[in-house]
Formats: sequence, C-alpha cells, structure tokens
Amino acid sequence: VGIDCVGGVGSVGATGASNDKAQILQNSKPSKSVRLWQTASLKLSSSTSSQNWSEDLMVMYKIHSSKGDNVKVSIRISNQSGDTEFRNAIIKFDGSNDIQFNNISPGEQVEGGKIGPYPSSTSELKGTFEFFGGSAQIKLTFISSLRLSPLVLQQDQVSQMLSSGQWPSYSAKVSNSGEMEDSKLKSGLIQFLTAAEVGSGGMANDTNYMLASSSTDGSPVIILVKMSKKGIKIDVKSTDKKLAKAVSAELKRVYI
Repeated sequence: VGIDCVGGVGSVGATGASNDKAQILQNSKPSKSVRLWQTASLKLSSSTSSQNWSEDLMVMYKIHSSKGDNVKVSIRISNQSGDTEFRNAIIKFDGSNDIQFNNISPGEQVEGGKIGPYPSSTSELKGTFEFFGGSAQIKLTFISSLRLSPLVLQQDQVSQMLSSGQWPSYSAKVSNSGEMEDSKLKSGLIQFLTAAEVGSGGMANDTNYMLASSSTDGSPVIILVKMSKKGIKIDVKSTDKKLAKAVSAELKRVYI
C-alpha cells in the first residue's frame, strides 16, 4: 500500500479502493494546540546515597518546531519523592547551554525553558542530570512523527485500505490523569502525531476516533484511539512495520 503524491494530493494505491483522493498536507503545521509531554529515559550514574533516588525523579520534554527544518526542546523536572531534595540541580547536553534548576524540593515541578535548535532528523539527545549527591544519564528520543504529514481520509477509505495488504499493528496504553479535557487531549495527539482526524460522516467524538498520517516515503499510518476510565488505548497500524512500532513506542512515553 502506498500514497502516490503529486502536488500535495495523493491517491490511495494498491488497496482495492476506489479512485477517491487522499489529501496529504505536505509541510503543513497543525494549528496551535496542546503539546504533550514525553518522559525521558533515566539511568543512575553515581550516588552518595544507598537510596535509588532516580525512581523519584521524572524528566519530561516537549518538542517544538523551529525555523527551517529544526526543532527546539522544552525540559521539565518533577521531584516525586516525599523527602528527597535535589540541590544544585543542573542538566547538561552536548552543544547546548546548561539548564540550571537550583534546588528542587519534594513534590515540586520545575520547567527549565527551551534548548536547541536541533535538526529534525536528530534521533535522540543524550545528556546528564547532576545534583549535590549524584548524577544520572538521560536520553530524549525525537519522535518519528517529525517526519510525518497529516493525511486526510474518510472512514470508508480507511476501511478499504485496511482490508487489503499487510498492516502490522502495535498497541500503546497511556495513563490518563483526567486533568485534560477530552477535546484538548485529542488536539494534543493530532499535534504530537502530525496527523489529521479521519472523517466519520458527522459521527466524530472526543473519546473514540481515528487519525491518519503519511511518511515521507508514502507509507500511510492509521491510529485508532479509544478512551475509557482505565486510560487510553491506542492502536497504530502501518504498511511500514518499523514505523508502526516506533510510533507506538513514542506514544508509551507520553505523559498526560
């Protein structure tokens, strides 16, 4: 299955579907919306304490479009412990200015501004978190959706596409604190995945819906979102197995 694109408009190919057009919004930017935080990976490097304090520390980040084909990154630190204070806290990344947080008290959440710009082709960013008493390695993974474009489809087109060819599927379960309205969460997912909502003939809602994107090589990505009191279940399907797996893994890092 592929998307044949000429002048930003493509047709769904090799699916047995009709000649209905699927519009690829190349180089378009979603309207300003909620940006979702992701959690960085954290690995303890050194500590003067026997306590594994890294379990009490959460480093989060957001990726923002910048001038040209670049992105910037916002950083936030959350101290989830009940008694540990991270004194003289600092984050260091190669090629960027250090981010100084000073003291982070138990239960406190602190934002450290933006770093960058970095090329959007960057796959990951490594650095260190240091404070008085220890350090940890951190890794930020840049999302595959930076290389996606919104794909405008109708529900009947998606049904025809999925009925033909191979569509490897991966699932992600995301915890939902309930602090964000369903409509804002949907807007955030659309922005995060560089996607468009699949048309549903006026039956759209904010708890069960489909999104669609297309990769730079024309591989379509279909995302099915289902919300419940237990959280959010997201199924990612694509003719590109590696891409579906990567997008699913990125969704698992989303913090809501």
